[in-house]
Amino acid sequence: MKTTALRVLGGGFFLLGAIGIFVPLLPTTGFWILAVMCWAKSAPSLSAKLLEHPRFGRGLHDWIEYGVIRRRGKVYAIGGMAIGASISSLAVQTTWQIKAAIAVILLAAAVWIGTRPESKRER
Repeated sequence: MKTTALRVLGGGFFLLGAIGIFVPLLPTTGFWILAVMCWAKSAPSLSAKLLEHPRFGRGLHDWIEYGVIRRRGKVYAIGGMAIGASISSLAVQTTWQIKAAIAVILLAAAVWIGTRPESKRER
């Protein structure tokens, strides 16, 4: 039962991450890290397949094993948040307080991402 639940949960996280490739402000990598962790216990072959992916595998592995975010990943993450925030700020009609709250949250996330080590040597 637990194995099945973890497998389904991993699939859900993977799907959310895949959607995040196309939807600004939806984090692909975070969801895929959760998918890898769920599948590591329930479906090791799926976990390995994602970790061995030619484009995304190295970044996922570096974060899971060492807590490292390479500079290119930081640029894409922070740039994506900035673009997504700009688009949503212009497209969504809401109060300035909500827009300010979103900006503060994204700024905090950008600072957190920016302060993560970029290589194993920095740890």
